[in-house]
Amino acid sequence: TTSTYFLFSTKSHLSLERDQILLPSIALDSFLLFQKEMGGLSRLPKSNRSVAVFGLLVTVGVAIINIQMALNIVSTEPKSKIFVDLPLAPVRSDGGTVEVTPISLPPRKRQNKVILFGPHDRYNFGDLLFSKVLTHLLINKAGYNGDDILQGGVISINMSMYGGWDNILGPKVLQRMSRSDEVAGPYDIIYIGGESTGCNHDCATKALMMEEHRRQSKREKIYDCGYLIPKKLLRNPENKSSNYAVLNSVGGTPNGACKAPAQDADYVSFRDKEPLAPDSACMVREIFGNEIEKASKNVLKDLFGIGNATKVPDYIAVQHKVKEIKNVGLLAKALDKVSRGAGNATIIFFAAGTVPNHDSLEAYKKVASFMRQPVMVCMTTNIWEVIGLISKASAVLSTSLHVRIMAFIYSRPRLTWCPPFKYPYKHARFISLWDTHDSPRCLQYSEHMKTWGILHKYYGKNPKITQETTKKAYEKIKSEYMKSFEKFSSMLANGTIG
Repeated sequence: TTSTYFLFSTKSHLSLERDQILLPSIALDSFLLFQKEMGGLSRLPKSNRSVAVFGLLVTVGVAIINIQMALNIVSTEPKSKIFVDLPLAPVRSDGGTVEVTPISLPPRKRQNKVILFGPHDRYNFGDLLFSKVLTHLLINKAGYNGDDILQGGVISINMSMYGGWDNILGPKVLQRMSRSDEVAGPYDIIYIGGESTGCNHDCATKALMMEEHRRQSKREKIYDCGYLIPKKLLRNPENKSSNYAVLNSVGGTPNGACKAPAQDADYVSFRDKEPLAPDSACMVREIFGNEIEKASKNVLKDLFGIGNATKVPDYIAVQHKVKEIKNVGLLAKALDKVSRGAGNATIIFFAAGTVPNHDSLEAYKKVASFMRQPVMVCMTTNIWEVIGLISKASAVLSTSLHVRIMAFIYSRPRLTWCPPFKYPYKHARFISLWDTHDSPRCLQYSEHMKTWGILHKYYGKNPKITQETTKKAYEKIKSEYMKSFEKFSSMLANGTIG
């Protein structure tokens, strides 16, 4: 009985930390079961009592942990270890810590904590990258430490299996913490990016990966916009303390309930219109290059069964939104043509997001079944392995904006399939604003058969068009993003625009 409870209690503790559902009753359960076990001890044969005593000691330890957790819950300033588990510096791509000498930066004049709020609560490739970049930069460039930064979404969730954070908190938890924190509240908020400015709460809820998550989102709701909540909702109504809000290189145009928080923001930047700043995902290689290099070796070993010293065969990485695969046979035929033109290079499908209406590994398998050339489906849903796959590809074909950006920052030959040109779509805007003048423009979804006719100019050891201009453009885009970051991080840290 004692050992059975130990397993139950340990599981409860792990679930507690993972889902942020902090229940003081667990502590009471531990204590009551301990009393019950003590009563049963006297009825055991003497030969079994030593084993039982050991089990009871374990139970007592678990009970003490649970009681301590309960005490933390009712305090006005919850222990940061319950809610956040961020490193000091630098941040590792998987959210863990590394052994480093702390970075020496001037102390911040403002002590407000900051919430990184956005759609990194589901597996959508680009959305998981923004908060990774921002956390690293805030720690290494702006004087924050791990406990100063909280990750927020429409639900509390652990996204570590996808390479995201393990401690994303829902709006009600964040609001309660911000309002009750007499030292570091009310919290500032950074809307981390992505196409979040026009997504109301219902839109955000439908994009979550499981029905359980969608129910949780409805319970956690505090505002009608999904990923832009007004900064004033983080303030304690009983005092006049102020906080800041930042729009970090967001996409789209704020509308509906999302309009008011955007208008009330203290610093605004858009990735595709004025005031203009590049998408923060452009910093991924600069910050996480070592981790991505390691991840690339792991994923390629899984795919090809080769060691680190073995030359990787030529392959073309392919991502395609499932709802835009209108003709499976035609897409398969187009990719066979690409493979033959590229010297029988292997086509490797991968997912840049498995939220509803994005990518489908099963759809990739169906397309692959129609192909005659070498083809694989990479099953990983870890963002770092996906970037690793992109970084070593001979070319990258995609419908995702952030796949295009990753191919750009790694100077890979790239082509993007886009919606019809009558829409001023984000892909075309990125290409015209940040990519090179000689890189491929958008190719419409209906024009798959034209893919190799364009890609061949950039492909191979001696292509007609090299990646030299891409390397220069990459340096420029990093510089432009850092200019924007330095402005709003100075405001958050010291109250002045840098």
